[in-house]
Amino acid sequence: MLDQIKAKGAEVYGVSIDSPFAQAAFAKELGLGFPLLGDPNREAASRFSVTLPELAGIRQVTTRAAFVFAPGRGLVYQWLKGEAEQPPIDQLLAALDA
Repeated sequence: MLDQIKAKGAEVYGVSIDSPFAQAAFAKELGLGFPLLGDPNREAASRFSVTLPELAGIRQVTTRAAFVFAPGRGLVYQWLKGEAEQPPIDQLLAALDA
């Protein structure tokens, strides 16, 4: 769906607390078509409240999330991982249209 998102004039970035090496392996494995930005100090994760105290015995991890920002309006949509592994694309596209 990356092409549909970009067709609306939007850019996609991933943010991860993982090391650059882990990010590169993840991007290659999944064939990501967007850049991954590093957040090793968890500053962005903290600001967007996506830090989890513990998951499967690992401390201070983050959950998956998606945010849509509009110029001049700021945050217009957010999705935090619940049961689904990825955000509902139709909702993301609708947020971009709005």
